[in-house]
Amino acid sequence: MVEFKSLRNSDLIPGEIYEAGLTGGFFADEVISNIFKFDNLRGIGNQGGIRRAMIENNPSFNNEEAFVIILDTKGDSDWPNKFNSSTKILNYYGDNKDCKKHYLDTKQKGNAAFEKYFHRAYSNTNEHIAPFFYFERINGKDARFIGIAVPFVDRTPLNTALELRKFIKSGEGEYENYVASFTILEVPVPRKWLYDLKVGNFESKYIPTVWHNYLQTRKLPPNNEVNVIFPNSDMTNPPRNTGYRMTAYRKTQAKFRSQLLERESGCQLCNLSLPSLLVASHIVPWAIADESQKADHNNGFLLCVFHDALFDKGYISFNENGQILISDELPSSEFERLHISEQMTINILPEQEEYLRFHRATILA
Repeated sequence: MVEFKSLRNSDLIPGEIYEAGLTGGFFADEVISNIFKFDNLRGIGNQGGIRRAMIENNPSFNNEEAFVIILDTKGDSDWPNKFNSSTKILNYYGDNKDCKKHYLDTKQKGNAAFEKYFHRAYSNTNEHIAPFFYFERINGKDARFIGIAVPFVDRTPLNTALELRKFIKSGEGEYENYVASFTILEVPVPRKWLYDLKVGNFESKYIPTVWHNYLQTRKLPPNNEVNVIFPNSDMTNPPRNTGYRMTAYRKTQAKFRSQLLERESGCQLCNLSLPSLLVASHIVPWAIADESQKADHNNGFLLCVFHDALFDKGYISFNENGQILISDELPSSEFERLHISEQMTINILPEQEEYLRFHRATILA
């Protein structure tokens, strides 16, 4: 669980629970609004299942959303939102329940956002599409992040993916509301990408690869290739703590490590060859890799404990030629003590480049 005090520095990790505050004040403790607070930028509000964050300081995108939060509050039987963890399809209800109003005339403009971005996604144009971030309320106060909700469902027409339905409200009459079907991409979301979205920087180096590819091709990855899969879980009850995941990790890591030890004679960056100080390091991290990626030795480097820590925490990565990339967050004064330099290179196999693209876009700080 991510503690409340850490919300403003946290990335979004699928399956992770984000803790509400404990002061007793609703507005001060509300978890979603605190996750999405950035210095010198407007917030997203404290209430509602659909909350829009608008682009700021970029006149090219006036009145455009940077991103949209959709939260299943679990508290309204008239809005029975449902996420199918097998198909990765989310059915989510819009924000109108007023018999006297047009379905687009809502306070939070949630239905209007749905209509805008579903139409843009299905039109196959180059118009801006804001990512939707889907959360589920836990225990009435905390929130679990599920993933990026794409306003598109493969092989499903627009009028089915975004369906305008009529509902009856007892004693008041009839109202119209959208029921939207999103495709969920269970991928990590770097906080730095969220900030870049807010200021209209759509060339951000922190953009998740799968979202970047979707915007470029308007096609979703086949066969749920990017889904986060936790061991022994179908995501209806994802593991709640690091200890659970580490137990499964230890059980499956031995073969992966032996393959890398057979392939390499030492740390691929500094050549340290003492086995007890070598780590079989996953490029796409084990916690978010699918089962084939966990076992694929091409998704790994053999690194010493020092360089594995730098790689794992995103302080270093490598370009397509194997040249080291060093995060701007790592002071150059520390390079010598950490035994790194900007001239270092590593041997990259062609099969590793796809994994490295993910690491550069999502993990590199």
